Amino acid sequence: MRLLAVLGIALLSFSGCVSTEQNKHYTDISKNNDFSYFFPMNVETRTFSTIEEADDFVNAAQIKLRSSINKPSAQGLAARLIGEPVAKQQPVVVFHFVVASGRAGNVNLDNSREDLKGKLLDAISVSSVFLVFYGDRAVSISDFYLDDHYRYSSNSQYKGFNFDGHFYKADYPVAWGTSHAFKYLTKEID
Repeated sequence: MRLLAVLGIALLSFSGCVSTEQNKHYTDISKNNDFSYFFPMNVETRTFSTIEEADDFVNAAQIKLRSSINKPSAQGLAARLIGEPVAKQQPVVVFHFVVASGRAGNVNLDNSREDLKGKLLDAISVSSVFLVFYGDRAVSISDFYLDDHYRYSSNSQYKGFNFDGHFYKADYPVAWGTSHAFKYLTKEID
């Protein structure tokens, strides 16, 4: 019995080390690239050769955004997307968009190539969403950031997304985060 307890603790310690190493890897990618590398515009589509490259990009981009806009993360979830598979030459398609609100309402981020980071810094709330399409599966990964002294009055999430002429309904499994989303894409979980 004691041996099982020691093995359980060792497994927990090992998984904690792997997670810490992954976070360090994502942080290093984030530090080694400018904000504009991850967010050249408020809306963008990228393709990746492998799911691992897409995973690295999304996780590093989340770190870069969080560290660049000086707002704490307020909420956000990952969801399965239900709809047509995206047929592309590359095996992984990542679509990303950012929206922001200020005191006077929505902030116009169109054509903000040079000043996107500044506009997000000045905004009260920022919403960042990644849609990832891989094979016959798709997910959304959303994060919401809010200035100090403000709070959301509801816990609403996106109900669905339009992409490439198709509508995708969002289905939010309990407690899903970015790692769950990528495990779903690689069919490690359903």
